[in-house]
Amino acid sequence: MRNLMFIAALVALTAVACAADDGSDTISDPTSTTTETPDMSDETTTTSVPETPVEQSIADLATELDIDPASIVVVSSENVTWRSGAIGCPEPDMSYTQALVDGFRIVLEVDGTQYVYHQGGDGAPFLCEDPQEPLPSQDV
Repeated sequence: MRNLMFIAALVALTAVACAADDGSDTISDPTSTTTETPDMSDETTTTSVPETPVEQSIADLATELDIDPASIVVVSSENVTWRSGAIGCPEPDMSYTQALVDGFRIVLEVDGTQYVYHQGGDGAPFLCEDPQEPLPSQDV
């Protein structure tokens, strides 16, 4: 009796497997792990993202003035401590945190004109039209 039940179950499974056939003659290997890698050889341009505050400032000024970054001269770049969250560049009618903020003061020059960039905390450097001085340096 058990043999008969086993044979009946085997026939039923075979019938189900055959009914699921979609008519294609393709044999697939379920253990196959073939993956296609996209062809990236057609890409000819590589852009690098500026990483330091100085590089970011140069990239921003070059974009702003629509000039070659190589024509920008770095006059100075210094670590500073700003007096508040205004990062040395307060705007009228704005309020800022009254806490010291570590950052950078970067001075760039193009054709005799200087551009002052300020940066603080994790923020990106920005062009400051009316810059204030940071706290005096505490050289030891």
